[in-house]
Amino acid sequence: MKTILWTYRAKRIWSSFDLNWISLNWNYTPSFFLDWQYADYKEAWLTRIIDNLIPEERYIWEIVPWVKKLTRLIIAEYNDKYINWEEFFNNVTKVWAEFNIEAFSTNEEAKEWIRDNTNLVEVEEWKFLVSEASEWIDWENIEAKYIIID
Repeated sequence: MKTILWTYRAKRIWSSFDLNWISLNWNYTPSFFLDWQYADYKEAWLTRIIDNLIPEERYIWEIVPWVKKLTRLIIAEYNDKYINWEEFFNNVTKVWAEFNIEAFSTNEEAKEWIRDNTNLVEVEEWKFLVSEASEWIDWENIEAKYIIID
């Protein structure tokens, strides 16, 4: 699988229901729509959209003091044997213009964005630690998660 890195801004939708006067705030990400739109590609393991790998508390860039910028990282994986990169890129960037999806020109640019906008630790050249390995309540081992830019 080949990887493409972009940025996006979540689409926030407010909904009010007459359930005990509760208002709900929904944040939609590109994968919410792309997973449905390209369910056949996802089922065939041809594409994968990851837009929530980095936890919210790991984003640090502030547009002014105390106000964090809401631009987030999106990782797209695709099988280049079956998927044309340009078509895939065009389809993803056209999904709801409100997501403001922007591609990085180079891998170096993506690496700099991660350094500037998150507090992820670069454990090796081009490899950022998202979360360390841990053990769950029932002693289930959870592997460390990384973003690897190749």
